[in-house]
Amino acid sequence: MVTNMKEFKNMTIKELAVSVAEAHDADKYWYPVIKKMKNHLYEKGYLTRTDGRAVVTDVGTALGMTYETRISQRGTTYNEILLGENIQEELTSLWDDFKNEVDVENGGEYFTSKEKKSTVQGVFNGENIKFKRFFANHLFTDSEVAQLLNGENISFSSINKNKSITCRGHLQMLEGPSGRTYYSFVPDFSDCYEL
Repeated sequence: MVTNMKEFKNMTIKELAVSVAEAHDADKYWYPVIKKMKNHLYEKGYLTRTDGRAVVTDVGTALGMTYETRISQRGTTYNEILLGENIQEELTSLWDDFKNEVDVENGGEYFTSKEKKSTVQGVFNGENIKFKRFFANHLFTDSEVAQLLNGENISFSSINKNKSITCRGHLQMLEGPSGRTYYSFVPDFSDCYEL
């Protein structure tokens, strides 16, 4: 059962994933872990697919999986699958495995699309600029951002196409196809190498 729960409550897969992610201080993982949890339920034979819908099997029912009729925002009814206590405990115990699988599939560490699109602002060569904080499956730390804004080269290790790489580079003004200028981390390609 999920930690910090005073009494047992049937939960949906999403509710369980969110709750366990919060308990492990890994909120950003709830969404990709849902798929891992569902796959586990199919592999164990607790769920099956019929006419494109998830259906609880006899094994799932025996372990406490049930349906609850709900009403969508559009006013239509649907059956939501609820997880019994035993299955919640099983999925919770596999959290670290699911999280690690997500990290491996994402080249070493999972980043949300928001993190991948995040930018930082600061002063570079006397000019207020902003640039992307994410490069080559690496999210620049505050220290790395400060070094880049100071005009320094930085180096970091990352995973690219399932290979470990070390990359060295600096911040630079670039010009896009439309002639618009922007700032970006620019790797010194001769200094990016596989480990």
